[in-house]
Amino acid sequence: MAALIGGPAYSIGIFAGTACMVVALLAMPMGFATRRERVRFLLDAATVLTFAATLGCYYAVTAGAAGIAGAGRSWSSAVSPC
Repeated sequence: MAALIGGPAYSIGIFAGTACMVVALLAMPMGFATRRERVRFLLDAATVLTFAATLGCYYAVTAGAAGIAGAGRSWSSAVSPC
């Protein structure tokens, strides 16, 4: 099961890759006219990233409650109504 879900190196790689993409996206020149527009964009981005992190944790860390090591919810249950 460890080969299926990866180990610490895999997790660090995913985190580093995600961090690089987020930094690149936020550093892109967007052409905001005022400081207020930039703050609004950053707050929107923070909201989306917080939701994504919460959803990821919910689907990845549910194994502890079930007592099954490495098992999490399937992503299909997040997108299908059944």
